[in-house]
Amino acid sequence: MSIFRECTPLSETAEIVQAAAAEATHVLLSIQDDGCGMSSDVLARAFDPFFTTKSCGTGMGLSVVRNAVTEMGGLLRIRSEVGKGTHVEVLLKRWVEK
Repeated sequence: MSIFRECTPLSETAEIVQAAAAEATHVLLSIQDDGCGMSSDVLARAFDPFFTTKSCGTGMGLSVVRNAVTEMGGLLRIRSEVGKGTHVEVLLKRWVEK
């Protein structure tokens, strides 16, 4: 899996955790880093289409992801603190092959 942050590869300090029990109805994807974090102003606009603080990209990434997760009946939550990093959680309904 390739993950990019600010148009560069994700740092070694990021952690991706996936876990699901066999009987679970949902799967939680948790991604956390210890980067620069986001201010409350930036966090409030993080899902706005075309909003970006970066020199590259379109500012559509989080907007598209949130819409896709919502369409699948899931939830997307971001918590961030300046100087301490960001924590993203994606909760999705578990698909079970029959």
